[in-house]
Amino acid sequence: MSALFAHSLAQSNHVVEMNTLNFASKDELSWLQELAAFEGNYDQLTPTQCFENRVKAHQLLSTHTPIAPKYARVLFEFSFVAFDWYLQINITPFLTKRTSYDHCRLAYAQWKHGNWHNALQALEKMMWDSPDNNEYYHLYQYLLKLSVNFPQAQYCSGSANIALNLVPLAEHHGDEFLSQYWHPDIANLCCLPHFEGNEHWCHWLAYQQAIPNQTTYAIEHQEWGFIGCVCLLVHQGMGFLYYWISKNFQGQGFAVQAANIALDHARERDGLSHCFAKVFEENEGSKKVLKKLSFQRLPVNACEPYQNEELYYWGEQISPEQQCEKLHYLFDAMNTVTRVATPILNFR
Repeated sequence: MSALFAHSLAQSNHVVEMNTLNFASKDELSWLQELAAFEGNYDQLTPTQCFENRVKAHQLLSTHTPIAPKYARVLFEFSFVAFDWYLQINITPFLTKRTSYDHCRLAYAQWKHGNWHNALQALEKMMWDSPDNNEYYHLYQYLLKLSVNFPQAQYCSGSANIALNLVPLAEHHGDEFLSQYWHPDIANLCCLPHFEGNEHWCHWLAYQQAIPNQTTYAIEHQEWGFIGCVCLLVHQGMGFLYYWISKNFQGQGFAVQAANIALDHARERDGLSHCFAKVFEENEGSKKVLKKLSFQRLPVNACEPYQNEELYYWGEQISPEQQCEKLHYLFDAMNTVTRVATPILNFR
């Protein structure tokens, strides 16, 4: 979220009347009372606790159980800190009183959830009804700027069975990115930074966006929102792929789905015919992903000091020597220090 939007939201401090709960389930009541105890301090929840509460909230919504305004408010406030736009949109109808603060957050949630037109249209109506409300105006200008600067291109599989979209990673993804990047394995196994904060992340993003022929995508699930990233560099028909999925969403096939979407799009748009990837020898999960993507291991690892990185190839059938030659060329074009070990070793 931008500092401007965060500041705008912080200016409002409204008290909402709380009512009693009309749930039949004592377990649901107990859980919501525990969550309510964190009111104002939801950011103190661990990533695991946050995810567990999101799951319970989504399960509650799926039962169509009436939710009293008191606990709807709890879930509404929690959803904003958890960057759960789906929850925020779907819990809003249970609020009996909505402030300008709530309207702004709902519009932002709609925009983040992919409903760009609805978010801007709602803000236009609110500005018309309340022309002196600067919150509406500033948020409208912020979202309009994002809409212009970052095209609304979304890439999906075309299959109703896959609930993922890819969108170019941009600054407004910062908080969500860092909230899902919490496990150190992601940085360690993907050779990515251990980010010191939002400013560090923004500098990294600017560097990534400046790399020619490379696109880093946010992986967005239709219900769960931001769950990871996939990055693909394509140079003269040759690609290099990497990806990561949040710890809470690993093992569900999302990396395979997201990578397939990126590869299919690059084939159509960039004429991709060959693609490479590398993975640490101990990263069994990523090896399984590459196997499902039909990547084949090259008969050689990277050069020292990266000799524990296995190299993989996907694409037209060519000899191992040709595969290594193409990867040598691609590494040169990428200006990376990684190189292919030579000579090619006997590989079993």
